[in-house]
Amino acid sequence: MHIDIEMQKMSLTFFAERAILQESAFLCVEKKRFDAVIREKYPSDSREDVAARERFRYDIPHVYSIWICDFNVNDIGEYYDSWHVYSDEAVKRSASLESPLPVTEKVKYIIVDLKKFLKTADELETDEDRWLYLIKNAGVMQELPKFNNPALDDAVRRITVNTERDKKILEDQVACTISIDEQIGRLFLSYVEGENKARLEDAEALLREGDSVERVARVLKLSVEKVQELADKIKNVK
Repeated sequence: MHIDIEMQKMSLTFFAERAILQESAFLCVEKKRFDAVIREKYPSDSREDVAARERFRYDIPHVYSIWICDFNVNDIGEYYDSWHVYSDEAVKRSASLESPLPVTEKVKYIIVDLKKFLKTADELETDEDRWLYLIKNAGVMQELPKFNNPALDDAVRRITVNTERDKKILEDQVACTISIDEQIGRLFLSYVEGENKARLEDAEALLREGDSVERVARVLKLSVEKVQELADKIKNVK
């Protein structure tokens, strides 16, 4: 079983699609490792080993993606949801049952919406409850409860900071916490601005060589108005 855990602070457009894409990439990586294990177990080109490897050609390991989100996820009513691959016919036939069986148990998405996790310290019953409580509240509470769980208590010990002594560290951490999406957005904007600048430079060169405004706009995929503005500017300079 292979588990990928994602923790997200910022809501994203096409969240479901992103989860599917990332799970697919993760599955491909684990499938490659799975095949390597099978190949090691049946290494030769004998008829028996080749046949054994063929039996596992399309087999995959269990791969689960866990998404812990600090934002509202779709229309989930509860804080916990799980996604599977289902057959429409199976869903119809199992309408009277508690839930239909998925096409495969080997692919699963576990979605946790921390905004809807509202349990108080007194209401924590399972270790999962305690972990989610810790993740949600560690950054805003002066003191966390004793969980009586070595792993959880050690986690609390390691993340505990003194607000006065470590003030500079906390300020630096906040200052450098820029979301990946913001970085991608800035990179994309820079790319677009750079691409537009290059096309305008090409347009200016073509206009100076005598090409028409319409042809330059068509070739460089610029608006006629923008190219005409550039042509007028060149004319005025002359």
